[in-house]
Amino acid sequence: NQVSIITSTAERQAAIEFAKASAMRPKIVGMALDKLSQDPEVQKALFEVLEAQKIMEGQAKITLVPKNGSLVASLLAGRQS
Repeated sequence: NQVSIITSTAERQAAIEFAKASAMRPKIVGMALDKLSQDPEVQKALFEVLEAQKIMEGQAKITLVPKNGSLVASLLAGRQS
């Protein structure tokens, strides 16, 4: 019976600590995003990565075109692959 009480207490304490950590996560993530958003270059890169990740999760096909390359050559290269 003593072992059961100790185990229950430990499980309850662990559950409380996990709940606290879970409740703090949005605040920590929000603070990190706030700090990142203060640098426009980092903010732009972050959202480009998130957008590309979302597109790839959706099974969409994308073709990346170099900034200073020939558009026609890039489109033909994308069509062949």
